[in-house]
Amino acid sequence: MDKTKYDKAWIDLLAKQLVIDVADWMGGVTLLNCPDGDNRIERKLLQTVHGRVEGDLRMQMCFAADPEMLSRMAEKLFGAPPENRAELDEYSVEYANVLFGRFVSEICRERKPKLHFCPPECLSPMERAPFETDTERSSSLRFMSEQQELAAFSWAVEDYFGQSLG
Repeated sequence: MDKTKYDKAWIDLLAKQLVIDVADWMGGVTLLNCPDGDNRIERKLLQTVHGRVEGDLRMQMCFAADPEMLSRMAEKLFGAPPENRAELDEYSVEYANVLFGRFVSEICRERKPKLHFCPPECLSPMERAPFETDTERSSSLRFMSEQQELAAFSWAVEDYFGQSLG
C-alpha cells in the first residue's frame, strides 16, 4: 500500500488500532468498537482533548472519553486517581499527546515532512469536537470499555502533503 497517497480507510484502521493499543498500554483499559446505532456518546459530557498539526500535513484530532475511565487509567499509570479536575485534565492531555503523536508519526512514516505539533488542550465539558461526522476528509470512531464507558477519536485532514482532497 502506498502510504504517501491519501487513503481514508488506511487512516481509519490505523486510528482504531492506536486508540485501542494506547488505552491498553497507558491505562490497562480494554476498548472495543461501540455497537452500531449506540448513540449514548451524543448525550454524555465527556472529557475532550483537541490537538492539531500544521505544516506539510495539516490535521485536527480529538479524543473524548468518560472521565471515570480516564481516572481509572490515570490511577493505573500513576498509582493514584486524579484528586481534582486539573489533575484529570493533565492526565487527559498527556494521554492525548501520546495518541496524537503516534497517530501522526505513523501517517508520516514514509515521508520527512515539516510539522509543528500544537499542544493539545482540554475543551470545556460543553464543547464538542468540531468534526464529529464522517466525510471524505474526517472520521469519528467510537469505543466502549469493558465497564461500558464511552470514548471517541475523531480526526480531520485539512491538507495531506499538498494533495487536494475534495
